[in-house]
Amino acid sequence: MLPSWSALALKEWAVTIFALEQGSQMILFRKGGINETSKNFQLFDEGFFLYPTYEHQAAELLKPEFLSKLEETLNDEDPDLVTISSFTEV
Repeated sequence: MLPSWSALALKEWAVTIFALEQGSQMILFRKGGINETSKNFQLFDEGFFLYPTYEHQAAELLKPEFLSKLEETLNDEDPDLVTISSFTEV
């Protein structure tokens, strides 16, 4: 059985998850923002899945070498099934 925190997922473009899995992409995650008034950063979770999303992927925002993978992720989409293939630890 997975730990309780493993029920968490971060939604990300499917093509970005592919690039991460291939070692072609690196992502920096940060908490908060410019307007956050609290400077009390706390890490509550040890890890999370990467949940692939398809709807808002934008070809014009991708490097040319990933355009074919974008088309592939859109063609493989099954509205009744989501395959989660990546888990990351913080």
